[in-house]
Amino acid sequence: MKLFMLLALLMSTTIACSNEDKSQPSEESTMPQMPPQPELPDFEKMLPEVVAVVDSQEITRADVVKMFTDLMQSNPRFAYLELPNIKTKEQVRTYIEDMCKSLIVLKIAEKEGFKPSPELFKKLFKEQFTDKLSAEQLAKVQDELAQQRGTTLDSFIEVRAANEDEQKRAAINAWVMAKLLPQVVLTDSDVASMGNAGDPRAAMDAMKNASDTQKANAMNKLQKIADEIKAGADFAAKAKENSDCPSGQSGGDLGEFERGQMVPEFDKVAFEMQPGEVSCVFPTGFGYHIIKLESKSADGSKVKAAHILVKPRATSLSELKPEEVESLKYSKIQPLMEKAIEGAKSTIKVDIKI
Repeated sequence: MKLFMLLALLMSTTIACSNEDKSQPSEESTMPQMPPQPELPDFEKMLPEVVAVVDSQEITRADVVKMFTDLMQSNPRFAYLELPNIKTKEQVRTYIEDMCKSLIVLKIAEKEGFKPSPELFKKLFKEQFTDKLSAEQLAKVQDELAQQRGTTLDSFIEVRAANEDEQKRAAINAWVMAKLLPQVVLTDSDVASMGNAGDPRAAMDAMKNASDTQKANAMNKLQKIADEIKAGADFAAKAKENSDCPSGQSGGDLGEFERGQMVPEFDKVAFEMQPGEVSCVFPTGFGYHIIKLESKSADGSKVKAAHILVKPRATSLSELKPEEVESLKYSKIQPLMEKAIEGAKSTIKVDIKI
């Protein structure tokens, strides 16, 4: 799974200004509000200056720090659930092994004609971003770049295209799109795996974009879970099995929070509960929730709670948008990637120095 996260970073070609509708209030982005990010391990004590060599190309300690920093910023699940448990050189080694694999993938892409270049980056950016925007969406992106960064879209693209890391990402992405994605065959059963855990922002428009049938299915699923909990099932275990929030992997634990940190619908339910209670099923823009209240401060200003989120989702390929189909295909490429890497190891020497 870590290899897929690293490759997702390598293949990222979009900018912060996305094609989503930014006209809606952003208060839902505070559900749940994340605590301060944990600190990185002490890599200076743990690692040598050069941690690995792939053919003649070095991977340095600084490269490892950058990779971990990028993962923290792009993947909340990694930052809050995995990073705090990384304490030993052996654990870091698994990430270095995946960095080596990512570098092998780049070498494969180059060998097959996908060489990093400003021209390739611009071509891919146009195909995967600007060409997919409506005229209104493109105007919004241009306005936001002007207001927030004081630049134009053309200038922004030129700067990114000149960056060697961006060129490498584009080369890998182009290779994946041309060589791996066509090999992926999806079925309706693959749709059921979409959307669990990961970035909480992925659920922000769940209710707005869902059909009535999808909403009803989600509500009924969570009601069944709630009934099982009230009959004696363990809340944390059910959260780990079913929740679509990253907190599900820690039993639904949201920690302690004050009024206003969550969306209003969530706040209203949580602060009206008493410790030990499990709420009824209720909706927010993210989907359907149940809350278990762990504790409440004496003045009622803070609560500690866990929750389970079930968001409406498609159940067949026919319900998916083209971009959702592409995203699902990307989630299925890891076995193909591993096969390509294994095939290249006979000609690419890898030396990990820890």
